[in-house]
This record gives sequence, C-alpha cells and structure tokens, in this order.
Amino acid sequence: VSWAEVIGASKIYIGAVEEDSSGYPDCRPSYYSAMNELIKQGTKDGIIKVITPLIKLTKKEIINKTLELNAPIGSTWSCYDKEDKACGVCDSCALRLRGFEQAGKVDPIDYEKRPSYLPKN
Repeated sequence: VSWAEVIGASKIYIGAVEEDSSGYPDCRPSYYSAMNELIKQGTKDGIIKVITPLIKLTKKEIINKTLELNAPIGSTWSCYDKEDKACGVCDSCALRLRGFEQAGKVDPIDYEKRPSYLPKN
C-alpha cells in the first residue's frame, strides 16, 4: 500500500481465493473489505483499493482460466514448505493439485510428491 501511494497507483491486485479460507482466513472477502476500509482511513487520498478478481472462483475455474488465457502457470508458486521443488503435501500444494485434478490437467511445476487429492470412488 505504501508503494502504491508513492507511485500513484490506485489498485493493488491479489490472487486470494475464498475456497482457501478454511486454512487461510485472509482469503475471505470480509478480510479485504476491512483491509480496504483501513487503507481508505490510513492513506492520504484514500483511493487505493485491494482488488481480488479470483476470490469467488474455484481452483478448477482458475486453472481452466489460466490455460484459456495461456497464462504462465508454470511460473507460479503455491508451496509454503519449500522453495526449490514444491512439496506436494502442504495445504497450499494440496489445494493447487486438487484444482488441477478437478480440471483434468497436470500441474507443470515439479513436486517432491504428487499425491491424488480427489476422493476415491
């Protein structure tokens, strides 16, 4: 927010997803509503907003959208446990891998483990 104010930006985009909110409370729409009110009160002009365009989408919908747009999904990172190769088992990796499985796609990044997160039939 400070940097946005310095460079004159009025919007900050973040990829928060409400589907993650059970493990990550800062992914709830109410969090960003409160954050935007805080930003409004705590900045000179009060015009900066955090925008969450993905917040209501599922991981499956996000995966499909990135592929439709030919976005560089292989350059993105979700793992909270490792920096060189995704672990495949932390909550964030599990959510990501499940989204790819639900979309019927293979995540292009490397994983130490690549378990299935879909329910067994």
